[in-house]
Amino acid sequence: MRRRLPWILLGALLLTLSAAAFLLATDPGLNSLISIVSRLSGGRVQVGATSGTLLGALQLGDLRYSDGVDAVSIDRLTLRWQPGALFSGAVRIESVAATGVRVVLGPGNDDKAAGPVVLPDLSLPVSLRIDSLAVDRLSVVLEGEEVFALREGRLGPVSWQGEQLALDDLRLTTDTAILRLRGQ
Repeated sequence: MRRRLPWILLGALLLTLSAAAFLLATDPGLNSLISIVSRLSGGRVQVGATSGTLLGALQLGDLRYSDGVDAVSIDRLTLRWQPGALFSGAVRIESVAATGVRVVLGPGNDDKAAGPVVLPDLSLPVSLRIDSLAVDRLSVVLEGEEVFALREGRLGPVSWQGEQLALDDLRLTTDTAILRLRGQ
């Protein structure tokens, strides 16, 4: 039995690494992970179509979240990132692009919107850099009425290290206005 133990441990390690490689580096692995997330969320998270892998570029189509009161739907979400940066304590996202985003807020959310917006004190344990964030066609619906519509939003690059957030360029375009910001 003692002679077999190292081989059993080696086999278990290889099996675990193979399963991780399948889930992270293959299109069927991504589909399996999405299925697991949907089941673990009790069906609150649903994804209609997937392509790519978690180790590079991935695309999700017909992404939906609903908790019975509020709901979010995204026609297409694309993410390109560098997972190897995690080994140096950084999250490096090359691009995030979302098209056809719809946020539906149910009853009771208008009470939360009253008053000034207060951001929480956040300090990230890793540095974060997003080179490009793009949103095309975002709408917010409150109790059946569209209260906000964004034709286009662009952000990038943005970095967050510790408690410091730096925005190089934020552009928001609606049918009636254009907002552009930079700052720290």
